[in-house]
Order: sequence, then structure tokens, then C-alpha cells
Amino acid sequence: MKNVIKPYKEQRRLTGNRIQKLYKFSNGWGASVVRFTIGIPGLLRTAPNGEEYGSYTRNEDEWELAVIKWDKDDYELDYDNPVADGNVVGYLSGDEVEKLLKRISKFKRVSI
Repeated sequence: MKNVIKPYKEQRRLTGNRIQKLYKFSNGWGASVVRFTIGIPGLLRTAPNGEEYGSYTRNEDEWELAVIKWDKDDYELDYDNPVADGNVVGYLSGDEVEKLLKRISKFKRVSI
């Protein structure tokens, strides 16, 4: 991902090669963008490179995005929004993530 929009916080875990990037916008909305593998063969989706992905991704170039609402430094997933359509959005390129982040940054302000 080019990271034109910079993450608020980024976490990496060696277990499962997990990467999570949290985005926080001034309107109270944001996103959790992840990619991770599972070390249990046959459990989930197998990519052509043989990795088992637990996220809705197939390789090291794809991402899964969940829309979130922020309340100070806490957040919760939000599935009722124009981007998620009741779920997370998977199999995204870095450019597709950037486009969705721009849309989320323009949502109406969260009322808490």
C-alpha cells in the first residue's frame, strides 16, 4: 500500500504474519485494514504461494478493510455504512484501500 493516507496506528505480529493498520479521521470514522495468515493447513483459504490466509486476502498484496467508529482511543466495528455493506471488504489492492479510506474520511460526523 502506498500509504498516501497515513495510519493512526500500525501493529505487526509475527504469529500469522499479521499486519493491522488503524485509520482515524476527524469525522470520528476510520478503518481497520488487515492481512494475516493462519499456521493450520487446510483451515482457511490457501493462496497460490501455499499460505493459509485467515483474512479475506490471497497474497501479500491484498488487504481486508473493516469500517470502524472511534470514541476517543477506543473503536468498534461498524457494518451499517455505505462501504462495508454489512460485512468487511476483502481482496483489496492498496489503491482500492486508499479509495475506500477517502470515502470513509468524507462520511458525516459520528454522533456518540
